[in-house]
Amino acid sequence: MSNYLRKNKTSTKAAPRRRIWVATGVAGLTGVVGLAASGAATSAGAAGVDRLASLKWSTAEQVVKADGKRDDAAQGEKHDRGKGEDDRSGGDWSGGDWSGQSNGKDGREWRGKDDRRDDRKDDRRDDRKDGEDHAKEVPCDTETLVEVVNKAVRDDGGVFKLAKDCTYKFTEQTDQNAFPVIDEEIKILGNGAKLVHEGTELFRFFEVNSGGDLTLKDLTLSGGQVSGPPPAEGQGGALLVQEGGKAHLKKVTLVHNRATATGNGGNGGAIANFGYVTLEDSVAKDNHARSTGTGGNGGAIYNEGELKVHNSLLEKNTATTNAEGTGGTGGAIANFNDGIVTIAYSQIIKNLASNDGGGINSEDDTRLTVNRTKIAGNTAGGEGGGIYFDSSNAMRVEHAIIADNKAAEDGGGIWHDSDTSSTITGTKFYNNTAGRNGGGLFNDGDLTLADSEFKDNDARQGGAIFNNSGDLKIRHTKIIKNYASAPAGAGGIFRDGGTVELDDKTVVKKNEPTNCAGTVDGCFN
Repeated sequence: MSNYLRKNKTSTKAAPRRRIWVATGVAGLTGVVGLAASGAATSAGAAGVDRLASLKWSTAEQVVKADGKRDDAAQGEKHDRGKGEDDRSGGDWSGGDWSGQSNGKDGREWRGKDDRRDDRKDDRRDDRKDGEDHAKEVPCDTETLVEVVNKAVRDDGGVFKLAKDCTYKFTEQTDQNAFPVIDEEIKILGNGAKLVHEGTELFRFFEVNSGGDLTLKDLTLSGGQVSGPPPAEGQGGALLVQEGGKAHLKKVTLVHNRATATGNGGNGGAIANFGYVTLEDSVAKDNHARSTGTGGNGGAIYNEGELKVHNSLLEKNTATTNAEGTGGTGGAIANFNDGIVTIAYSQIIKNLASNDGGGINSEDDTRLTVNRTKIAGNTAGGEGGGIYFDSSNAMRVEHAIIADNKAAEDGGGIWHDSDTSSTITGTKFYNNTAGRNGGGLFNDGDLTLADSEFKDNDARQGGAIFNNSGDLKIRHTKIIKNYASAPAGAGGIFRDGGTVELDDKTVVKKNEPTNCAGTVDGCFN
């Protein structure tokens, strides 16, 4: 990609090839539809957006409780069958290396002894690198903060250190931003401070234009709200990075930010990126993107540039649209129009999309890499409870945990279609559920699956894996104790088309009602 200079295509998201809005016969989903149908928020109608924050996750996650799911008694039988000394249903992924508070720091367990460093030394080193030694100290006064940043933008940039633990309250805006548009290098060392939106005016905190370079550290951005008329306004509730702009967020908390619109706007509840963004040691929680058309994508982050997420937590974010809309994708992250997303040592948990990609949605010639990351407890009203990937480019998933995700349609854990060979390596699929096909994985492209494990996944057909028309190679993988509710559904692998190739080190056993269906060489029932 050339220097991150990608044209802002105003989020003209193409309608997905498959779109069936499940509005009836699915318990709990009507509540989501009702929320999205109330329209985009304005300064007089922001209360409609607030209803998203009160969404009951236990209700929303019933989105897949359709005819594809058996009753509670059968569900209990499944878990009884699956338990034993090696039982991992809903257990291992939340313990061991993954244990700890939901603060985005769990990923440090991945580093290993040789790479673990004293956090305080890291902080001091980072502060020196960020320019703390010559940072201008800003008192706990909002007007002063805006003034010094405004002056720095006029005077070729600056470094600022905020008052420790101060809450800066913002009630006024200029062109939908609390601060002047950033087109120089600006560094804000938060020192534990909070930037909080108050009042009825709708605005984000920061916008970074081409040539701008914004660094935020040790800071909270709370309550940013943008809303816009059709076709494409209202993007990035807290931060908007335009093509050619850069933003680096470290130890930043993004909470209760919202982007709403009609048409194809309302993308990126917290961040909309068309340039280059890094998110490190950070938290994005309870952010919301909503629209009534093709927008409302990326509950936490909408990306059309390059996005890197490291050692961060994205939790309980929502992306919604109304019943007629084809947006509402990517509960945590939506990636479109040649965007590149790399995620490592992070957690993407309990996010909700009214359409595809409960955790992550990536399509339109995008690239996605997920490494040593937990994607768990996400819900999609369409396809891809954990990840929805539909691109001409490749997806890479390595050493991840895909657990307890739900999709009303296909691909409870991952829905995949790529024209380029994708890979899933060293990944564990536990307790994922699809209302139709592919409880763990739905494949419609060229995919190699290696050194992985499927257990306690559930669907009507292909409890673990459903191969629709792609070429799937499975190497050194365990597919054990998965369930399909259809009599000929195959708890292990259902091949509806394409090819499925197993090596002699792959184990497919103890799946119900059968291990495989649709002729899978090397699989025995």
